Amino acid sequence: MRKLGASLVEARRNLPQFLAETDLLIAEARRELDPVRKIRSLLPDSLNQGGAFDVVEEYTRVPAHIEVGPGEWTENPEFIKLMELVQARRDGSDKQPRSKDELLQLAASLKQPARATADLWNRHLSALMESCGKESITDITEDDVLNFRAQQLEHITINSLKTKLRYIRALLEIAKDQRWIDSNPADGATKHMVSKVKIKEVVRLDQADSHWQELPEPQHLLWHLCRWTGAHISEVAGLKGDDIDLKEGVINIRPNECRDLKNPYRQRLVPIHSKLLPYLKQSKADIDTKDGLVFPWAYNAERGRWCEGISWKRKLGVTPKATRDWAASCLRDQGVNEFVIGRLFGHSPKTITGQYGSVSQQALAEALELLS
Repeated sequence: MRKLGASLVEARRNLPQFLAETDLLIAEARRELDPVRKIRSLLPDSLNQGGAFDVVEEYTRVPAHIEVGPGEWTENPEFIKLMELVQARRDGSDKQPRSKDELLQLAASLKQPARATADLWNRHLSALMESCGKESITDITEDDVLNFRAQQLEHITINSLKTKLRYIRALLEIAKDQRWIDSNPADGATKHMVSKVKIKEVVRLDQADSHWQELPEPQHLLWHLCRWTGAHISEVAGLKGDDIDLKEGVINIRPNECRDLKNPYRQRLVPIHSKLLPYLKQSKADIDTKDGLVFPWAYNAERGRWCEGISWKRKLGVTPKATRDWAASCLRDQGVNEFVIGRLFGHSPKTITGQYGSVSQQALAEALELLS
């Protein structure tokens, strides 16, 4: 009996290969294994016995010759291709086809992405493969990626395209590390793509603070939580009733069955700002009656997305992200250390030293209280 691996990481890396081998064994037992898959499934001892002709004849049911007329026979092109495949396997030039789903499954087992991220992987990789008409990621070439880039440039902005190509490159890099492909065809795809640099202006919340009551009533508490925590709207919308602890004065942002977090650093305890506390106390009775989500209406279960279609621009003059931007700007203006801001916002450390040490809850509370 073979083991998946000596560690969890190794097991996750080997899982797709083991599943593929299991599929081969099942197909072979049912006599549904096509000749190409059969040749690719051969172990070295079987592959290297005798000539290529002997291997194909021994392990497939493909005839070496076919009748093209009464008493007239010719070489079977399929048999010849199988002989070439045997030789390619022997000299190492053959690459076993790998489907899009195999790569996505491997990436998911290694990266443990949030559902939204996995959806983006699937969407962007599918778009590339549909564009080049390939079914195996091992057949994708650099020209395929460049042609895809040219097609996309007609429809989306350079910034959006660069993001899409970075997702594709990261996925193909996993395939390269797995030795499914020799080189990454998406390397350099974003080279020479110059996007316009837009200087981000500080968006103040004065108008929003005066008009938040114009929002639909169910969104009032959502607004205040975003306004006084600096948290992402999806993090706030995915809160459960027991995530809000008035006694300890914290909001526990953590993953649940409906809402993953972008990375491990996003899981954190956010202090309750003094200006947020009255709204939480006012709503706490209603929150406590809910066994699950505080904002169940904000979740699209079919797409695994939060707050789709929510726009505060018309009534408040700002987007939901503006509350996060303002919080960061405000705390910087108050001289709050970037490391502390990063802990409050759940940012991944940008340096090695940023991964060490911590910040006390008191320090976080004192910093967040400077938000105005």
